Formats: sequence, structure tokens, C-alpha cells
Amino acid sequence: MAKSPGIFVSFDGLKELKEKFKNIQTDAAKDVDAVLRTGADTIASKARQNLSGVTYNENDYQKPLEKLYAKTNNITDLKQRGIGVKVVSFLSYEVVANKPYAAYIEFGTGGAVRIPQGVEDYAIQFKKPNRLNISMKANPYLFPAFFEQKPIIIQDIKDILTL
Repeated sequence: MAKSPGIFVSFDGLKELKEKFKNIQTDAAKDVDAVLRTGADTIASKARQNLSGVTYNENDYQKPLEKLYAKTNNITDLKQRGIGVKVVSFLSYEVVANKPYAAYIEFGTGGAVRIPQGVEDYAIQFKKPNRLNISMKANPYLFPAFFEQKPIIIQDIKDILTL
């Protein structure tokens, strides 16, 4: 279940590492925390970049409500004010797109839904009855940034822990 009105990504696989560092703040733990914070900041920045140049053109849509949605251009608002990093705790950060429509921009709506492999279980929570029969194309921004940065973060953590 989403913890905000929008969508978020976090690293769930760090539970074992967090247990090792639970009550100590060693230099290595502090370095790992810095990697996670920097990674979260980078994901948020890349997510905003992924929205650059993306617009909904009302002429691409036939239905009046689709045209209205395209006119409001919520992408600009999401890019400018809706993507940030939430500090959950030591070694725990979330990159949050905190607008109620964030998931619909990421995954699309109606017949235009596109779910990246590996996030199907997460994305299903945003599925709603499409009573108005609106199909808006997906403009993935958050998960591509996450999947791009994830191996870099993992390698940086491995480098710290093998010193």
C-alpha cells in the first residue's frame, strides 16, 4: 500500500544490512547511509529529468475528458513540486512522487496502461474502475530512474563493505 497520495520507491532488500548496523553507527554504516541518501537524491533528480519534455497534447485524445486532462498538464506540477526524498530513518530513504495522479502518469490509464516488469504487484493498487473510459498514455519517470540507479547503489554498498 502506498504511504503517500502518490507513488514511491524504496530499497526493501537492505533489512539484513540494517540489522547488522542496528545499534551502531560505524564509519561503514555512515558511509552506506550516505550512499543511500545520494542514491535517493539521484533517483529523484533523474525522475524529474525523465519528465522533461513530456507533455500531454490535447489533440492526441478524442474524448472530452481526456482533452481536459491533457490541458491541465499535471506533469509540470509533478516535476516542479511533486518528487522528493523522504528520510524514513538511518539507512532508510524513500523517493516519493506525492501527487494523487503520480501513478497515472507513471503507468497510464485505461487501455494505455504500461506496467514495468517487477512492479506489477505494486502497481495493481492504483487500478481503479475506469467508469469514464479515459485512456492516458504512460510516461514512466520514477521506476526507470530507480532501476537505472539501483545497481550503482548496490555496487557502492558492496565496495564499502569489502574494504
